[in-house]
Amino acid sequence: MGSPSTVRRVDLDGLRGLAIGLVVVYHVFVGRVSGGVDVFLLLTGYFFLSSQMRYASRANALINPWWPFWRTVRRLVPSLVIVLAGIAILISIFTPQLIAEDLTKQLRAALFYVLNFELISQDSDYAAASTSASPLQHLWSMSVQGQFYVFAIALGTVATLLNRLFRLRNSERISLFVIGPILIAITIASFWWASRDGLYGTMESYYSTLSRAWQLTLGGVLGIYASRIRLPKAISGPAAVVGLFMLVATGAVIPTTLAFPGPLSLLPIGGAVLVILSTSDGVASRFLSTPFMQWLGQVSYPLYLWHWPLLIILTLFTGYWKPPFWLGIGVIMISMVLANATHALVEKPLQQAKKRPTKDSEHLFPTQEERRSFSFQSKATAAVLITVLAVSGVMAHSGWVAYLTKLDAKRANPETHPGAMSLFGVSAPSAEPFPKMAPHLGTRSWRAGCLLPLDAKPDEFVDCEYGDTNAEVTVVVAGNSHADTLVEPLHDLGREYGFKVIPVIREACSVTFKESDLASADCVEWSKMAAQRIVDLDPDMVVTMTTTSTRGWQDDAEWVLPGAEEFWQQLADHNIPMLGLRDNPRLYDARMKPFHPNECLEQKEGNIQECTVPRERIYNPENPADQVLAQWPTAMSVDTAEWFCPGGWCMPVIGNIVVYRDRDHITNAYGRSLEPVLWEYLGRHLWATGAWGDIPATPPLEQEIPVESLPEVPLPEVPLPEVPLQEAPDTLGIPDATVVPGTPTL
Repeated sequence: MGSPSTVRRVDLDGLRGLAIGLVVVYHVFVGRVSGGVDVFLLLTGYFFLSSQMRYASRANALINPWWPFWRTVRRLVPSLVIVLAGIAILISIFTPQLIAEDLTKQLRAALFYVLNFELISQDSDYAAASTSASPLQHLWSMSVQGQFYVFAIALGTVATLLNRLFRLRNSERISLFVIGPILIAITIASFWWASRDGLYGTMESYYSTLSRAWQLTLGGVLGIYASRIRLPKAISGPAAVVGLFMLVATGAVIPTTLAFPGPLSLLPIGGAVLVILSTSDGVASRFLSTPFMQWLGQVSYPLYLWHWPLLIILTLFTGYWKPPFWLGIGVIMISMVLANATHALVEKPLQQAKKRPTKDSEHLFPTQEERRSFSFQSKATAAVLITVLAVSGVMAHSGWVAYLTKLDAKRANPETHPGAMSLFGVSAPSAEPFPKMAPHLGTRSWRAGCLLPLDAKPDEFVDCEYGDTNAEVTVVVAGNSHADTLVEPLHDLGREYGFKVIPVIREACSVTFKESDLASADCVEWSKMAAQRIVDLDPDMVVTMTTTSTRGWQDDAEWVLPGAEEFWQQLADHNIPMLGLRDNPRLYDARMKPFHPNECLEQKEGNIQECTVPRERIYNPENPADQVLAQWPTAMSVDTAEWFCPGGWCMPVIGNIVVYRDRDHITNAYGRSLEPVLWEYLGRHLWATGAWGDIPATPPLEQEIPVESLPEVPLPEVPLPEVPLQEAPDTLGIPDATVVPGTPTL
C-alpha cells in the first residue's frame, strides 16, 4: 500500500459525524466533555495532511501554496461567517444582555482564527455556571484547526519543493523520512507539554495550540504511516468496536474539562486510532458507513458551529438554569436543520469543485466563458456578501467600543438625576434610571489597560495619568478593581481643582503584604513592588479602599484585609497622606448567593423595592478601618456605607442613577455623582496635610454639603419610592433561572 494512504475511508467520515454527535449530546444532556472534539482534531490532521503529502509526492505538483489555502478558505469561511451573522441576529433579538466587549472581541478573533488565544486572555471557562458563558466559545477549536491548516499547507509546500530539488518522481520518501519524523517529534513534544501538569491541567492548556498540536500531528502521522501498520484482520473488527466504546464512554468516565488535552485524552484518541488502524469491513465500519452516520459526517462542521450558541441563547431566553429534556431535543433538532441547510446552501455550493491544478493543467484560472456563467456570477455575489459580513464582524468590536464610549460620555442632568446628591437634600423627580446599558460601561482606566489583569507579573505596571496631567499635586489611586471605580470621579475633580491622578491598580488585588484567602502570593509580591513604586512617586495623597465587604461566605463579615496595615504603615513612615474609603458593597440575596441588581430590575420591571438588600447583610455596625487608621495623623478614614446603603438599605438606583454596573462595581455615572462629597474629604485632607493651601470652598454642584461635621458627613434616611423602608423585603426571591447554563466545554 502507498503512503500516505490513497484509499478514501468512508467509515472515517462516519467517525467524524459520531465525534460531533457526541459533542452535541453531551453538551445538551450530560454537561460533560465528550472527547469528540479531540477526535475531530485527530481526523483533521489525518485527512488534511494526507492530502497535502499525496499532492507533494506528484511529479507535476505546483509549488504554490495559494491553491490549497484558497480551497480551504472556500470550504470553511463562508459557513463560519453565515453562522456568526445568524448568531449575532439571534442575540440581538432574544438575548441582548449577552452583548459585551468580550463577545465582540471573540467575534473578531473567531474571524481571524485566533479565538483560542483570545479566550486564554479572557480566562474563559465553560465549566463555570455563570452568565460569562459565551455563545462563541466553542469556536476555539476552529481557530486551532485554522492555524494547523496554515502549518500543513506550508509543510506540504516544503515537501513539494524538496521533491523538486532532489528530482524525485512520484516519491513517498520525503513523506516517510522527512515529514513523518518531523510530525512525530512535534507530537511527542506537544503531548509532553499538554501533560506537564499531570492528569489535570489548566484552561490555558485546554485552549492552547501548543497543547493541542499533538492531536493534529498524530493524525498526520497516521495519514503517512497507517497503511503500513494496519491491524491484523483477525483482531481488526473487535479492535474497532473497542475503539468506538472508548470514544462513547469518554464523557461518562472523565468528569472534568481540565483533563484535556492531557494523558486522559488518550482514551478517545486511542479509540479513534483503533478505528483508523482497523480494516473497513467490520461491524464498527459498517455502522459508521450507514447513511445517517455518513450524513452526520457531511454536516458535522455546520452542526458544530450552530449547536452551542443555540444552546446558550435558547436556555437563557427561556429562563432555565440548564435545558430541560424538551428544550434539549429542540436545540438538537434546530441545530440539525440549520446544519443541513448551511451545508446544502452555503458549504457545498461554495467549495472548490475543480481538482487541485498541476503543472499540466491548461487553465489555472477561470476562462472568460466560465466567468460569464450564472454559477460563477452567483458564487461571486455570495463571496461579496460574505466578505461584507466578515468585515462587519471584524469591525463589530471597534464599533461597539465607540458606541459605549459615546454613551458613557453623556453626563446626567443634576436636576433630574442627582444620584448621590439626593442623599443631601437634592430632590429627585420621577425619571428613567440613568445610564442606559450600565453593565457595559467600564471605567476609562480599564479601557486603557491601566487596571492590570489577574495574571500580571509582579513587576508589571502601566504608566497612566488622569486629571490635570500638568499639575504638581499628585493623587495615587491604589488597590483593586473597586479602587479603579474611583478613577472616574477623581479624574473630573483633578481637572477641576488642579491635581494629577495616577492609578496603581490590579484586578482582585488590594495592596497587602500578607497572603490570605483574598490575596495570592503573586498579589503580595506585586503589592510590595506597588508600595515601593508609590513611595518613589512621593504623591501628595494616596486614595485606597481600607476594607473588604462580605463575599457570601459562612459567618462572613467585612474586615480590614490582613497585611494592608503594613502598607499603610509604610505610607506613614514616608509621610505620605492617605484617604481610606470603606469598601462599597458586594451584593447577595438572602441565600447569600451573588445578586446582580440590574438583572433583578429587569426581572422585576424596574421595581426598586424588590431589588433592595438590607445593609446589615453587607456591613458591620461600625467601620472596621476607623480604629486602625486612627493611629496615623496622616491618614483619614471615610465611612462610605451611607453613600450606597442609605437608611439601612442598599439600593440599585439612587437619585435616578444606576448604582452598579454588576453586583459590586459602581457605575461611572454614580461615581461622578459622588464627586462633591468625595471632594469634601479629599480637598480638606490635602489642605490639612499641606499639599496646597487654598482649597476651593464651594463644591462643583450648586447645593452645599455640610462640611462642619467632616469627616462624618450627615446623611439623612432616604425612603424607597412608593414602599416604606420597613416594608422592604428581606428575601429577594430571585429564581435560579437568572444564570446562563454552565455546560462544560467540548
